[in-house]
Amino acid sequence: QAAASHHLNILKNKGILVSKRDGKKIYYSLKNDALMQIVDCLDRCDTD
Repeated sequence: QAAASHHLNILKNKGILVSKRDGKKIYYSLKNDALMQIVDCLDRCDTD
């Protein structure tokens, strides 16, 4: 979990993610809708 938290913090500091705290939990989401479209496109292109 420490490694994941570290990487999420890096992405937040680079302006890719935003975070919202709810008590002890932190929720992350993409900051930009265009980034979400790219992620959706990559997900559709998955050819496992």
